[in-house]
This record gives sequence, structure tokens and C-alpha cells, in this order.
Amino acid sequence: MRREKRSPASLRPGYRLPTSPSVDSISRVIPVETVVSSKERGWRGLEASRFRYATEGFYLPGFAGHAVVVHLGLTAELIEREEGRLHRAIVRRGDVSVVPAGLESEWWWEDGREVDRLHTYLDPAIFRRLQKRRAQTLRGWRF
Repeated sequence: MRREKRSPASLRPGYRLPTSPSVDSISRVIPVETVVSSKERGWRGLEASRFRYATEGFYLPGFAGHAVVVHLGLTAELIEREEGRLHRAIVRRGDVSVVPAGLESEWWWEDGREVDRLHTYLDPAIFRRLQKRRAQTLRGWRF
């Protein structure tokens, strides 16, 4: 697997992320090994893929959909910057990250170690349809 290397120089105070269009998958941002994917299953509004990748850091312009990501690999240190704030964490197998659609961020993994993660992408339109159905169901009810 090709290893992507990027310096965390943008950790300096006041640094602003570049703005780019949202992407539908992390595979559009960095080189990944796709272990398994639901892409060919014809699911509407939902996609799940297991990715392995090795990178020290990368910029994520934001996902087009909401992302629920489960860490499947070894314990590792993670540094993330979102909305100007830095977050440091020790990520263990089974830990879950929820990334709202459109949220720009930067990610750094300890020593560029290989990461094994299950990414599930949810189209925001699913939630709008559910909200609309719920509103229609509740019409005429008194609370």
C-alpha cells in the first residue's frame, strides 16, 4: 500500500483549512485499499465500505453525506482539527466517529500507521424524508 505523508504544519494557531467541494468517500481524498464495499449492491442513500490506508495526515473537504466510521484496527493516537479546534484521542478497536455532512477537517495518525476502518455514508435526504413523513403523521394530533 502506498503511504501518504503530510506534515501537521497546519496545527499552528489561526490556520484555516482550504475550501474544496465535498466528497462521497475517503477514497477520493487519499489512496486506500478497499477491503469490501456495498457500492454494487444498489442501496439507495446508504453505502458502506471497509478501507485500509496508511497516511500521516490528510485534509478532508467534508463528506457529501453523514459518515459513521468504526475503527477496526490497532490502538492508535489520532489528532483531528475541525472548525478550528484540535482534538487528540487514543482510538481503539470498536470506537465510532460520527462526521456530519460537509464538515471540513484534517486528520493525523500516529507515525503514519495503517488504519483499518468501516465507513458508512448516509445521504442527508434520508433524514429529510423521514422528518417529512413524521410531520405528516403528526398532523392533526394534539399534545
